[in-house]
Amino acid sequence: MLPVVIYTGSTAWGSNRTLVDLLGEPQALHAFAPVWQPLFWNLAEQSPEELLASDNTWLQMMAVLRVKDADAATFREVFTQAVHQVKTIKGAEHVRWYDLMRTLLTWVFWRRPEAERPTLLAEAEKAQAGVKRQGEIQQMTNKLGPSFWDLALENAMEKARQEVKEEVMEKARQEVKVFSKLQALREMLASWLQDKFGRLPKKLQKQIEATTDAEQLRQAIRRIPKCSSLTDFQL
Repeated sequence: MLPVVIYTGSTAWGSNRTLVDLLGEPQALHAFAPVWQPLFWNLAEQSPEELLASDNTWLQMMAVLRVKDADAATFREVFTQAVHQVKTIKGAEHVRWYDLMRTLLTWVFWRRPEAERPTLLAEAEKAQAGVKRQGEIQQMTNKLGPSFWDLALENAMEKARQEVKEEVMEKARQEVKVFSKLQALREMLASWLQDKFGRLPKKLQKQIEATTDAEQLRQAIRRIPKCSSLTDFQL
């Protein structure tokens, strides 16, 4: 058995490198762990130019994964070179060509913005020599379109968005209801005070408007009949 780890992350692998590193307690059992030192191959340590220059079509395909998060122009350039390199596989290598092209097209569909797809797919078709190959490219792209599970996921996400929307709307309705109740109590308090004592001082008006405790406003309204002047009133 030859353990090999192919890591395609944007940064180099920086975690466990042996089986012992994965073990917890008890420490006494660590001595019985197989001593395997996997061979780590970090995609982040390879440049797109080096990968494309390789004679291995698999490495040329990996160049596209290497620039998966690059800008549109960079990704298109690397993708175009890769599909032109992959087209050199013929005859007995047809199955391998199919697998590599499907991988490249999958990255176009799932890791690049939708607006880039027409140009990239056109490059893939143009790179393939022969009508049969171009027809297979079209078949691949059709299969990579929305599947049952993709649609189910989209429906689930839409339902979740609607539920969140309803939750937000309900919260907003409750806040409006609370605000309306508070505003009604404020207006009642100010009106009753004005009816009994005349025009209210601006300072008291601001205090009433700034009060957000409904019970405090109710208690203040109840105290009005007991006050002989505004100096006796306390909010």
